[in-house]
Amino acid sequence: MIDFLTLLQVLDSSLRLATPLLLVCLAGLFSERAGIFDIGLEGKLLAAAFVSAAFAAITGSVWLGLLAGILASIMLSLLHGLASITLRGDQIISGVAINFLAAGLTVVIAQDLFGQGGRTPPLKSGGRFEPINFPGATSSKEINDAGPLLQLYSELFFWTLSSCLRRTSYSTNFMVCTLQNAVWTPVKGCWRKSRCG
Repeated sequence: MIDFLTLLQVLDSSLRLATPLLLVCLAGLFSERAGIFDIGLEGKLLAAAFVSAAFAAITGSVWLGLLAGILASIMLSLLHGLASITLRGDQIISGVAINFLAAGLTVVIAQDLFGQGGRTPPLKSGGRFEPINFPGATSSKEINDAGPLLQLYSELFFWTLSSCLRRTSYSTNFMVCTLQNAVWTPVKGCWRKSRCG
């Protein structure tokens, strides 16, 4: 039988490690609401993670790595848009091709650049994000030392905050817009409605 603290540690690590995948699921939800079936999100995630780590390892700057990862994901999105919209290709085929392209190229380029079996080297302190300590908040070191109950509590706080943010006017406008198959765009301080496609 599993004891309570072990169960809390498993739940804590599940929430922590699932966060990138949940963010990709959120991106999939936005693209699905906009009318694009984006199978290539996993490939974009992989390419952005690799390019970020590679640039951070080469330049020693976490911000250049972040910018390079964002640009890599945008480039793959433009490639997906070119294949799906301009060339009128199938969105599923284009997304699967992006997944295969990212899975293959990241390993080959990493092996060529770093020679570590397709991995990036460990990042030094300038190439990774340092802990952010807000005034009056518990530091991440204190949370790690406090045990699984406080860790789970802090993650539940952020989950509650994000669920409360779903009720904002922006999210309501987005839901109304997508339910009516329209796009809301800001024009001179107000919202105007323009039809998609």
